[in-house]
Amino acid sequence: MHRLVLLLLLALGAHGAGRADEAQDRQRIAAERQQLKQRFDREEALCAQQFAVNSCTLDVRQRRRQELAALHNQELQLSERQRKQLAAERLQAIERKRVEAESRAVQQRSEPVPKPPASAASGRGDDRRKGAKTEAQKAALAAERAAVSQRRRDAAQAERRKIEARAAQRAAHGKPPAPLPAPSAAGTGAGAP
Repeated sequence: MHRLVLLLLLALGAHGAGRADEAQDRQRIAAERQQLKQRFDREEALCAQQFAVNSCTLDVRQRRRQELAALHNQELQLSERQRKQLAAERLQAIERKRVEAESRAVQQRSEPVPKPPASAASGRGDDRRKGAKTEAQKAALAAERAAVSQRRRDAAQAERRKIEARAAQRAAHGKPPAPLPAPSAAGTGAGAP
């Protein structure tokens, strides 16, 4: 256990120093990027004073892209290191939890097992009653589901009878029933021709 605490403290110390270095690197990259942008803005402004403005501007922009790409690659490397470090920390945390769980399991196995009380001698009968109770509960649940299903069927039939009665009433008054809308290609799941 003491080794685990020592390793954890060492990892946290190294992690804190790594984060400080990473933050400094990110600040350095941001400062360099700002300096590059200012420098290239000045160079691009000087291009406006030359005869071949487009050629000069294209050259400046190409160099800007190359140097900014180098800084971007440095940022990507920092991010990759950070991702790997976080993954390693997560693995360490998982390993620490596994070790702790194993140590708890060892402690529980080393503790004496309490003897069951005398009333637990008839445990088999209790298990049977629990099984019967769960069977009764299962049967009641199945009956409830069947009743709900039957109520839904009855409601659907009643609604269908109402619709048929309205259609018959309309037909008796000489009104033809409204035609159903034509199925669309999107509604049927088929692709458009």
